[in-house]
Amino acid sequence: MERNISALEFRRIGRNAQIDATKTQVDLLKNECKAKYSLFKKGLMARSEVSVLERAVADGIGTMARLDAEIMEVNAQIEKFQKEMIQTKEAGGAR
Repeated sequence: MERNISALEFRRIGRNAQIDATKTQVDLLKNECKAKYSLFKKGLMARSEVSVLERAVADGIGTMARLDAEIMEVNAQIEKFQKEMIQTKEAGGAR
């Protein structure tokens, strides 16, 4: 069970790193989107180019939400294993 917990903790660390990277990407995309939107308003850029960035931002936000949900699931699994370990120790001590 301890190996399972360690593996889950490693997965949680990885998901948090993915969230950080995705947040950086979304921030960069938002800045680029604002700049291109300004150009679009001046008639210097096609709306489709702005839309591509808006979709990329939405996709990044969705990815972060999915990763958050995965982290919550991992946390629940870790808690389950920890409870099982406590119950196993208590059952072994009651003999």
